[in-house]
Amino acid sequence: MSYYAQLENNVVTQVISAHSKNWCETVLGGTWQETFIDNSQFFHYAGIGYNFDGTGFYAPQPYPSWTLDKTTYNWQSPKPMPQDGQHYQWNETNQEWQVITNG
Repeated sequence: MSYYAQLENNVVTQVISAHSKNWCETVLGGTWQETFIDNSQFFHYAGIGYNFDGTGFYAPQPYPSWTLDKTTYNWQSPKPMPQDGQHYQWNETNQEWQVITNG
């Protein structure tokens, strides 16, 4: 069996295991696209809410300032996250990474 993502306006609404894309479209209706757990094609395994542009699946945009890297299909922040062993979260208002503190 393979995995297929149902698409509505290029957004994934469900992912199922089925015998074929043709079966999905004939029996269930709608538009379907095969997705691969090992990411061997289409960059990411489809998830509900993911987008599909004909080349790859990608997660919803996490912040308005982030851009989609079309070579990896991952979202990129305007500034790289520091790699100093601390935990960070993105602050969209300040356009900065902020250290997460245990409070």
